[in-house]
Amino acid sequence: MKICPRCRRGYGHEYEKCPDCQLVLVPDEAEQELVSVYQAPDEIAARTVAALLEEQGIAAVVKSEQISMYDGLAMMLRPRWGQVLVLASYRDSALRLVEDYLSSLDPGPDGGQ
Repeated sequence: MKICPRCRRGYGHEYEKCPDCQLVLVPDEAEQELVSVYQAPDEIAARTVAALLEEQGIAAVVKSEQISMYDGLAMMLRPRWGQVLVLASYRDSALRLVEDYLSSLDPGPDGGQ
């Protein structure tokens, strides 16, 4: 059985992509472990990084650590909004992509000149 890394629906081996999410299906055992590749300061940053990874063919899950009833309380307990998670088998390539993206945002000490 193969599983969609986003919606977690299972499909037979004759399927290559999830009919709903259009992501490449992964073997069931590979879906067991999701790892964090980005500690997001806010939701926009998390969704931007997740979109970047998905553009490169790496399925990403945005996991909020906020508690909607207690606006801001979770941010006081933890200095991040949430995380971006990927399958463990994509960890290294995802971390490289995130690092490259973040370094492109940093103008450096000379102001990007």
